[in-house]
Amino acid sequence: MKSFADSGNDRIQLFQSKQSSGITVAGSTSINTTIALSSPTGIVLDGGSYLFIVDTGNNRIVRSTSNGFHCIIGCNGGGLTSNQLPDPHRMAFDSYGNIYVTNPANSLILKFLVSTNSCETTTEISSTMNINDNSSMSSMTVQHDTTLKDFTSTFSINQLTTSESSLSSPFFIMPFCGQNKIGLTCNISSAPCDMMQLCENNGTCINNNSIVDGYSCSCSQGFNGSNCEIDNRPCQSNTCWNNGICNQTSDTTFECLCKPEWIGIHCEIQIDYCQNVTCLNNGVCQPLLGDYKCECLSKSYSGEYCGIVSQKLVIRQTVSKSFGYICYVMIGCICSFFIVMDILKYCFGIDPAKDQLKRRGRRRGQRMKKIKRPPQIQKFIYIN
Repeated sequence: MKSFADSGNDRIQLFQSKQSSGITVAGSTSINTTIALSSPTGIVLDGGSYLFIVDTGNNRIVRSTSNGFHCIIGCNGGGLTSNQLPDPHRMAFDSYGNIYVTNPANSLILKFLVSTNSCETTTEISSTMNINDNSSMSSMTVQHDTTLKDFTSTFSINQLTTSESSLSSPFFIMPFCGQNKIGLTCNISSAPCDMMQLCENNGTCINNNSIVDGYSCSCSQGFNGSNCEIDNRPCQSNTCWNNGICNQTSDTTFECLCKPEWIGIHCEIQIDYCQNVTCLNNGVCQPLLGDYKCECLSKSYSGEYCGIVSQKLVIRQTVSKSFGYICYVMIGCICSFFIVMDILKYCFGIDPAKDQLKRRGRRRGQRMKKIKRPPQIQKFIYIN
């Protein structure tokens, strides 16, 4: 639910959630006309759901009550006299319930001080007119449709003299407390250290009005900064890596207690468990977290160091070796035979193969004789 100031149509409209058509709650077109508006430019809804309207065309501020709308500020038209409001455009409340009204035409911001008596529903309202060039200040007494009580005082706010008058008010306004106090009964301290946890890392906050910030921090050991936000301790969350435990040995030094598989100043180096391990049968050592493993090259090898050979591979290796040995023996016998034959022939003049070679030669000659040669035809050519 939202309200809007329709300045062009001199009305205030209320729009319900998910509704495209609004309801006129103030102005000449409302269902129950209680007040006529002229170019309203601003609206404010207070904590009690009372509606305040900046009625710019009529130079006044009006508010809703249980009996309709009533003028509360500037009820005698526009101007700069004490009972008039000059060309208002926007209004707002501060945390104490004071009302601020802007006057762009004259470069003014009007402040209406509001407070309540302790046992009655009366309200003290005073106004000051602040001019941008710090020229003279005017005091303005707010007129209302109720009878003013005999209560008038003069006091200084920001070195400006203001006038007060009391009138009845149906809405709640926060009381004005003294210095460093807030709350309904002014029992809450507004000192920085009492309102907020300003010092970090278990630092102690000390209220000190002699400095700009209004407080100072007494930091724990290892911390500094205006709010103890700087951590200078040797042991930080990332000092020791890989789940190592940081042990502070002095104000500036530390020692990391590493897990079994890590070493180094910050536990950043992983221990190489394969450094002194040899895997058999060309196996490859793979380092693990806190351990190692020999990766065997084939299924024929197994075991922690790949030293266990399968039975099938043993048989194959035995057969291969047997064939190899037989070949070596045969080659040795052949070589020995030729060496012996050469020794007998060239050293002792014995040629066991001489007779056999002669016989083989005679047989070849006899075979050649038996072969008939084909007849040869000779042709002579006369050359002159």
